[in-house]
Amino acid sequence: MTDINRVILVGRLTRDAELRYTTAGTGILSFSIATSKSILRDQKWQDEVYFFDCVLFGKKAESLVNYLEKGKQIGIDGELQQKRWTDKTTQQARSKVNIYVNLLQFLSSKSGGTSFDKQDSGQDLPPENKSGEFDNPQEFDDDGIPF
Repeated sequence: MTDINRVILVGRLTRDAELRYTTAGTGILSFSIATSKSILRDQKWQDEVYFFDCVLFGKKAESLVNYLEKGKQIGIDGELQQKRWTDKTTQQARSKVNIYVNLLQFLSSKSGGTSFDKQDSGQDLPPENKSGEFDNPQEFDDDGIPF
């Protein structure tokens, strides 16, 4: 059985993205997003906010650094990666989980969003109509679904 490690989130950037490079020259883009969820507490709805650190590598990182600004809404698809180390001063084991981004989509742009995939497919996206939906969606019959 294969394990699954996949995360899909929509949220807002909590800070401007930061670009740095490995010694081999690979771009590493770091940014954080916040997502929120409404929770009923004491008969009042309250927003609970969650913060996630994200990492994007390579040419895509270099291309996107100027567009990932605090407050912009984005969607990401990625995987969780945990880093472990020992704190040098306290000698305690520490860990941190980051989201390694495979796909990023801008959601708050006027044009309806643009996606950047980790793998270049070389194919153009289908044209969007004014509602943001793709033209000519593939039709299917609900009766053919076995569940």
